[in-house]
Amino acid sequence: MKKNITINLCGRLFNIDEDAYELLKKYLDTLRNFFNKQKSGDEIVNDIEQRIAELLDELTTQGIAAINIDHVKDVISRMGQPEEMATDEAENTNGTESHFHSEDTAGAASSNWTDNIKDFFQGKRFYRNPKDKMLAGVISGLASSFEIDVTLLRLIVVIAAVVLGAIPFPFIGYWHFRPLMLFLVTYLILAVIMPVAETPEEQLKMQGKPVNINNLANEVVQNVNDKAQAMKENGSARGIINGIMKFLTGCLKAILVILGIALFFAGIALLVWALISIISPASSPYFFDWRMPAILKDHAELFGLFLGTLLGAIFIPAYAIFYSLNHRMGIAQRIIWILVWVASLATAIVTGVMLDNINYDIKHQEYLSNHTRDEIIMSDEDMEYLDLYGWTVKKSTNCNRFTTNGQHYSGNEQERYLDEYNEERKQRYTVEKEMEVQPGTYQLSAIVRSQGLGPVLWASVNSPNNHQKYQKEFPITGNEGGDVWKDACSATLEGLKATMTETEAQAHWDELQNIRNANDGKGFGWCRISIDNIQIDEATTIKYGISTDPRKTHLPMHAKWFSACDVELTPM
Repeated sequence: MKKNITINLCGRLFNIDEDAYELLKKYLDTLRNFFNKQKSGDEIVNDIEQRIAELLDELTTQGIAAINIDHVKDVISRMGQPEEMATDEAENTNGTESHFHSEDTAGAASSNWTDNIKDFFQGKRFYRNPKDKMLAGVISGLASSFEIDVTLLRLIVVIAAVVLGAIPFPFIGYWHFRPLMLFLVTYLILAVIMPVAETPEEQLKMQGKPVNINNLANEVVQNVNDKAQAMKENGSARGIINGIMKFLTGCLKAILVILGIALFFAGIALLVWALISIISPASSPYFFDWRMPAILKDHAELFGLFLGTLLGAIFIPAYAIFYSLNHRMGIAQRIIWILVWVASLATAIVTGVMLDNINYDIKHQEYLSNHTRDEIIMSDEDMEYLDLYGWTVKKSTNCNRFTTNGQHYSGNEQERYLDEYNEERKQRYTVEKEMEVQPGTYQLSAIVRSQGLGPVLWASVNSPNNHQKYQKEFPITGNEGGDVWKDACSATLEGLKATMTETEAQAHWDELQNIRNANDGKGFGWCRISIDNIQIDEATTIKYGISTDPRKTHLPMHAKWFSACDVELTPM
């Protein structure tokens, strides 16, 4: 029966046999004695201890409950003895190759090309190189991993970027996708996925070198020398450039913090907005202009999926930003979060489009229910005008509208009037009013215009003893001139004062001036027409209105458009 000891090595706890502990302690003491006399010896020993802790940690993750002496011997064999470092240095001084290099050379000579590739990648890890970076250190890290001159690789990348940027590629819709965009996205993905080689061990893995005492010591010494060299260059041009880069890096971190805060509060605001829309649809019936009561009634699960994935797409970047400021995120963790974020964003987009289509159908049904009059769909402006003047649509075939504005005879561009346009002259348009009348003689008048034959002003009397139909064709004037404009041009202020008071004459004169100046002084083609002497023998109902329906007017329809306003039935 052996006694186990719990030790703390570089912040990690291990259960280890007593004899294994003695061997490990002796090994570490030997390392300290060997490196104490060297520059940066403490850092070298600390990095070696860190590496040993990682190797022991690998054993515990494999299910080994206690480290025994065989495990420690294996670790020492992989790390090497301090004497080996002195031997390697002596051999290198005499011009001979190191132990590790000789083994690699011998193995390469006796293997085929596939084994060479396997040996080349064995032990290598892709890291970003913080020692020699222009942006994120991706290119420098790849150059170290593939043993390529970093300047040459950067030149190749710049040339490739210029060439790819000049090649357009057709993409969806009106957008154009350039391979340069793919190149930049690839670089950004590598910058996110590839960790930074911060420790000497990671720097050795980036270069594909064995992590042993010799290489760790050399790497630590090199790092110390690099720091000393950087201190000397602080006042030089390179030091100024480094200072600028540090300032820009600080600005970038500040921007990321602001972005993270903005994303966090945007997610909170979105969540509160959604909860209000769900809990109290009456007080907040719209969410992204969606009809929430109808969506929650029939598509609550789809909305829940959309909301959850959208919040994930917002909160995940915020979490990653704040986490990265205080902790180092591992490569596996980065990949997992990126995949989760991409999945959340894609799901939010797909479900959002689905809900938007559903909402469009809901809004369309609302529009149809709110804009249907006499079983005819029409605009708000048409409905308002027809209701205001009491018109009822009796016929609507190939009609795109019932009213319009812009060319009223008064010159007022906002004034609406009855109107229809059809390029193929196939519109069948009939509007009418009903009016209770007493016996007498009446006149039906209107101000109208037309581009061709077909539109008429009509009236119909349907009393028991009187069945009469009347109609008057629109004059063909087009959209210039017209009797209304001509009368305004021929009128004088003195003539008006002769028939009315001075105040009334002045007001009427101002109206005539507007009519005269309409359409840059050319008029819009409006004319006055009337049906006179409509005889009513007894109290009855009379119908009147505008029509282009040949079945009603018994006239062919040749007009592309027509207009009418001021339709009035008055006693004579």
